[in-house]
Amino acid sequence: MCNSVSSSNESQAYFASRYASTPINSENKIEHKIKKGENLWTIAKDHLGKKNASNAEISDMMYKIAKLNNKDSIEEINTVYVNDIIYLPGAQQQKKTSAAQTPQQAAEHAREVSQKINDIIVPQGSATYNQKALYKLDNLKNIPQSLYKEHAEAGVGYWDKALGDKDNKFIISKSTSYSPVIYTGLSVLKKENNNPYGKTEAHMYISVDKQGKVKDISFEVPGVNINEIGFDYKLDSNGNVYRHTGFRDEKLATLPPEQYGNLIQQAQQYFDDNVK
Repeated sequence: MCNSVSSSNESQAYFASRYASTPINSENKIEHKIKKGENLWTIAKDHLGKKNASNAEISDMMYKIAKLNNKDSIEEINTVYVNDIIYLPGAQQQKKTSAAQTPQQAAEHAREVSQKINDIIVPQGSATYNQKALYKLDNLKNIPQSLYKEHAEAGVGYWDKALGDKDNKFIISKSTSYSPVIYTGLSVLKKENNNPYGKTEAHMYISVDKQGKVKDISFEVPGVNINEIGFDYKLDSNGNVYRHTGFRDEKLATLPPEQYGNLIQQAQQYFDDNVK
């Protein structure tokens, strides 16, 4: 038997969320006999067939294997024995993860998820500004928590790729608040088609502590503006994602390091380059 996944309460909650949201297709599944020294992580890595597969890609595949084999708990995923028979996803199930996306694909995915929210909060047909505002206000409560989570994660992926895209020309400005304490941050605006006078595609704000280390990132996602005032989401330096509600921050998920770590590092670099 090989143990590979932590069973802390936080890990249990994260596992349950990932397991529930993982798509699965049992067609063309492949039979695999467990060999000595294998666990679901090493099997997932081998099954991807990529020499430099990222942790995010391996993690995605591991959850697909777990779902395909009805291993619906950390105890189950950690319990594999030599000569056990499990099934692996067929080739048609292997698709690009967010880590492998181009900036254009990440932006497209973010807009696709944003459209799901627009379908809920934007009325069909013609409507006045006031009618649209009232309709949105009445229907915000109909956005499911799972969609907020999907949307926030798409936003993290979007900003990760956007900051790493050398072709982007952001509008960057430093801001300082003196109440109740001195508070410095960096505003990053992405304009559509890099036109400095065009429509804003998305907005991000980098907050830092007294030592100048990134504390959290507040951001919007292209394609929809859920909160008319303020940002829609916040990602802190520990990978916790929150939804801004106007009154308090509501936690949506804790992301694994491979999903958020690069974004935090890039935000730190942007802050260092433009403020320090």
